[in-house]
Amino acid sequence: MHEYKKVFPSHWTDAAAYAARKAGTVAQTVRLYVMTAPHSNSLGIYRLPPAYAAADLGMQPKDFEGALKLLEDAGYLRFDRESDVVWIIEFANEQIGELHFSKKQGSLGIPDRRIIGLRNEFSLVPDCALKQEFLKKYNALLKLNSTAENTNPRPSAVSTSAA
Repeated sequence: MHEYKKVFPSHWTDAAAYAARKAGTVAQTVRLYVMTAPHSNSLGIYRLPPAYAAADLGMQPKDFEGALKLLEDAGYLRFDRESDVVWIIEFANEQIGELHFSKKQGSLGIPDRRIIGLRNEFSLVPDCALKQEFLKKYNALLKLNSTAENTNPRPSAVSTSAA
């Protein structure tokens, strides 16, 4: 769990914000909650049981689930009801930040030590269709399926001596 999340001004003015505002304060509250929930991570894909979230927010689970559906319809997130996994589709881009993506490599720079933490976060996501969709969208940038050898922040520290 992180101590903070970035909430950009566009949070209140993009298409999902418009849909949430039109639906009322429950949807607006749920949208902000899924970004900052205790189970959340910087990837924006994590397990979120609706009853747990509804209890945190002091609302009925059906109200929480209705707001999730509205946010799904707006294209803001996806929710797998079998595994209780939520995926905020553009969250990884927003939280990790384009400045950290290497222009040369087209991926998160290997010297960035956060890659190990991102892999750990991703490993906690239950297997489901959303996890595979997330990989299709972000694996080229984040290299979540790469081998551990590729995450060494100091390649010169790896022994290259012949036997």
